[in-house]
This record gives sequence, structure tokens and C-alpha cells, in this order.
Amino acid sequence: MIKCIVCDLDGTLFYGFGNDIYDLSDESVKALETMKENGIRFAVSSGRQYPIAREIMKKYVHVFGPSCNMTGSIIFDNDKIVRKNFMNRKEIDMVYKAIKDLDFGYFECFKEDGVCISEIRDHAFYHSIKDHESKDTLFGFEEHIDRFTELGKIMLVHKSAEECRHNLEIIRSRLEGIVQFTISTGRYLEITRMGCDKKNIIAYLEEAYGYSNDEIAVVGDSENDMAMLTGVKYSYIMSHAYDELKKQCYRSVDNVLEAVKDVLEINRKAA
Repeated sequence: MIKCIVCDLDGTLFYGFGNDIYDLSDESVKALETMKENGIRFAVSSGRQYPIAREIMKKYVHVFGPSCNMTGSIIFDNDKIVRKNFMNRKEIDMVYKAIKDLDFGYFECFKEDGVCISEIRDHAFYHSIKDHESKDTLFGFEEHIDRFTELGKIMLVHKSAEECRHNLEIIRSRLEGIVQFTISTGRYLEITRMGCDKKNIIAYLEEAYGYSNDEIAVVGDSENDMAMLTGVKYSYIMSHAYDELKKQCYRSVDNVLEAVKDVLEINRKAA
């Protein structure tokens, strides 16, 4: 029996419907309602900051469930931090040295409560895709980094998937074994501390809730989801994902509701 469904956010649970990022499609709202009605726990594993996952839970689920954020750097449960593994200042400095000469649109650094530093390389690009900044965003890495001794994630944002993949190979040659890195939705290159990826939510659910591996289903869409998707038996990947990623998963779906319905059918047969 599947007792918990873990969802990625961007490209999976939401696509930017409505007036803001917290407005979900009808299918996503129905998916959350159906999970709750059938006693299936809802959990999040995302590259996003916790406040976004928290607002979705508050608005649609009314329970602050497990949420793995910043690509595995931190886990919240019942609205409290239960796991945290951030890059220290030495690691941050090594990352900055490795990326400062690369070509990309902008990069952001994240702490527990959101964006703390943003450095813009291409202002036109930044403002063309950036709808808002956190009210406490600081602009300029070298000017402000001395305020922080740790960061959860550094993310480089590129104009194209080709540019992102090119920089990934450069970063791999410079930082392999020092920090962890992955690509999200094609153009976002995420850098975290070693041991931080989205499958950390699986280990937490097994430890904290006693779930076995086949009692957890996962829904995602991107390369940074693959660690958790390949870590469980029932892995659902969105139909817009790359074909090579789909081959590694249990089933392809058009939306989260479709995955939830399949989980209910699995549970019905197991009952």
C-alpha cells in the first residue's frame, strides 16, 4: 500500500496558473484533495524555498507536512526544521571562485527563509523572467557575502539549456567531489553541499514515519528529481520530461492527479 506521495513543485504540481505561483491548476487541487480524502500523506521535495511549499500546504492541504527544500539541503516537518546540511563559508568561497568567470544570466544564493543574495550578469534577461524579488534580497555577491557563514544553495540561471549544460561540465571539472550539482528544468544549475539531493526526503520519511520503500510514490519532471525518482518503486514522471528520464521511471503522467489515481488503483489491488 502506498501511504505517501512526494511531489516536486515547478513543472509538476504547478506551472504558474492564476495570479501567482500559489494558484494551482484544477487537476493539482483535485490531486491534493484526493490524497487527503484517501488518507495518503502529501510531501514536497523541491529546489524552491520552504515558504513556497508552506503556502501551498496552508492554502490547499491545511497540514504542514514534510517538505524537503533547496534540492535536499533542508527538511521541514510540522513547520519546523528537522534536517539541515548547508555549505559552509569555505565551500561557498570555492564555488564562487569556480563560477565567477562563467557566462550566465544571473545567480542566486539561498538561506533558510529564501533568497539572500542575487548577482545579475545580464539585467535585461533577469528582468524579463523575474516577476519579483524577496523583500530582503541583497544585490551583489562580493559586497554582501561576509554577512553569511552558510548557504543552502547557489543557483545559476542561464539563457539556454545548451549554455547551462556547457557550464555544468566546467563546474564538474572544477568542483567534483567538493560540492553537489544538478540541472533543473533545463536552464537552472543548482549547487548544494555534498549529500544534498531530493532523495533525502525518502530517507526522512522512512526514518520518521516508518514507511518502507514501496509505500512511497514520487512525482517529478526534471533532472534534479531523478535522485528521488530512481529511489522508489513507484516513480511518476511528467509527460513533458526528456525521454531519457522517462525510461528510468515507473510511469509517465500528464499531471499529478493522474499519478494519484494510479496510486489509488495500486492500493485497491493490494487491499
